Amino acid sequence: WSPLCLVSICSSLGTFFVLFTIQRFGPLAFASISTVRQLFSSILSIVVFHHSVHLLQAVGLLVTFGSLGMMIRIKRYERAKSAGKGSLGDNRRASGAEEQGAE
Repeated sequence: WSPLCLVSICSSLGTFFVLFTIQRFGPLAFASISTVRQLFSSILSIVVFHHSVHLLQAVGLLVTFGSLGMMIRIKRYERAKSAGKGSLGDNRRASGAEEQGAE
């Protein structure tokens, strides 16, 4: 196996997983996954290779990943809000009230 074949196979597999992720979970999930991967790459680079981080770079990292975290929290909140009475906790309360009323 030449290194060129190995690079081609890895590239093809990477493209497959990108397309699979977008098809299965949507482009927003893929963007989030990609951003988190970049965060871990940045942290790993800083820790392993002792790269320095200037103040403006640290602010950029905080803004980028803080906004990603907020986006995930907002999405979870909207899902819970749209579920409304269909949530598990509400169903438990409703079924318990029906059982008590039936007695």
